[in-house]
Amino acid sequence: METMQQSPTTSPPVLRSRGRGWLWLGVGLCLLGVALNFVQFFFLKLLVVPWYMPIMATAGALLVLISVRQRRTWPRMVGLVLVTLLTGLEWFFILSLSLLPEYKGPVQVDRKMPSFRTTLADGTAFTEKALEKGTPTVLVFYRGHW
Repeated sequence: METMQQSPTTSPPVLRSRGRGWLWLGVGLCLLGVALNFVQFFFLKLLVVPWYMPIMATAGALLVLISVRQRRTWPRMVGLVLVTLLTGLEWFFILSLSLLPEYKGPVQVDRKMPSFRTTLADGTAFTEKALEKGTPTVLVFYRGHW
């Protein structure tokens, strides 16, 4: 008669870390959007609205939520709160860009200059009405690079 030895039953590593992959995929997707935005603005110098950033963060928050639903631990809950806050901040930033006034284009010849107000170097106010006096004036715009 043969005797069979049974090995002790242990749960496979997949069951012990239930949902951990969703957690890291969600956090990674959220941070990838921020990294792509950084590359877009500082290295590629593309000045387009990065709609992909809050969309990726929203997908990342949903993946972290799936992870939390599979196994509720406090690090996952904290991760969900942080990713959700970052997602909300990104949506707020992107949607606030749509509240800017419409760009009318540069000033054109034989058209009235749009109204503006600025301060001269000596501290006096300067508006578009000062240009209507007919005195020769040069406007210089500095972009702020020092």
